[in-house]
Amino acid sequence: MENKEKGESKMPTENDFRHNSKCIFCNWETQDVVFTDEKTVVFNDKYPMAKVHILVIPKEHIDNINSLNENHLELLNQMKTNALNHIKKANPEIDENEIIFGFHTPPFNSINHLHMHCVIPPFKNYYYYFVNNYLMMTKLDTLIDNIKNKKYHWAIENLIFGKKK
Repeated sequence: MENKEKGESKMPTENDFRHNSKCIFCNWETQDVVFTDEKTVVFNDKYPMAKVHILVIPKEHIDNINSLNENHLELLNQMKTNALNHIKKANPEIDENEIIFGFHTPPFNSINHLHMHCVIPPFKNYYYYFVNNYLMMTKLDTLIDNIKNKKYHWAIENLIFGKKK
């Protein structure tokens, strides 16, 4: 496992994983990477909406949550584990239950590369709180449950029924 502290390395290149040349996350070349392993990259959000806001992406290009299936459950769990490890290392006082893990629900994702937001309130304003808890975000636990139950209509479920976990 390779651990990259902030400032030591660039984001993985095309040789490191399945790559989409038009994807900003596949081409992300920043010094903001805080951790990488064989399958994921953890980095600070460029425009944080809360006290703590990191992103975790798979090295393999996956468009969004609608591209996920049972084969991705291990990856999702690894993404959460890597995020938790980084957050706890940087913020040992944080209670794990305070962390919101979620994915933008299509069509509300601005970048077509699967990325998990890991956010610890307080949010910078009420809009961010509302968006992350009620509208455009599918929580990690809900996503995993939906995949296990073969329930793949995240956008419709979230918008019509306001599901949240």
